[in-house]
Amino acid sequence: MSNRNMMIFFALIPFLLGVLSTSITLFELLPTVMSTLYTVLTIVFSVGMGIVCSLNFGVINNDVIYERLCKRVLRLRDRSLILFAFDTVLYLLYFCYNSNVVVCVFDVDVFIGWFSFFFMLMSLIYFCVNFRKLHDLNFDILDELRKYRKSRV
Repeated sequence: MSNRNMMIFFALIPFLLGVLSTSITLFELLPTVMSTLYTVLTIVFSVGMGIVCSLNFGVINNDVIYERLCKRVLRLRDRSLILFAFDTVLYLLYFCYNSNVVVCVFDVDVFIGWFSFFFMLMSLIYFCVNFRKLHDLNFDILDELRKYRKSRV
């Protein structure tokens, strides 16, 4: 999936779920739910960024493999940073509307809450999936290095 299609997917699904939830429920999300979700999202994002930053491709001698892996990891890093930045903006927007700092002409605070909730939830899933892929990639690199070193002996 291309970068553009993925970003459209990540914006469209929470938008539709937010509209649906706002339309069919009277339930309004509590600020504690949003705070907890954002805290979990921040922790998972931090762990993922820690893995991205600790990957060491310097031991790979093949230039084609090195460039391909670096490009994929940098793209993953950039996507994660964009998603986390957008999640942070949505989180702040949610609390601005709920704390009556912003005067609402339209009743959009419920929609912003649901949209933020679903967007953060999808981002959390995305970060968890990528956390697993990065962890597997790190072990794959180490396994290939071990095989290569054993074949040289």
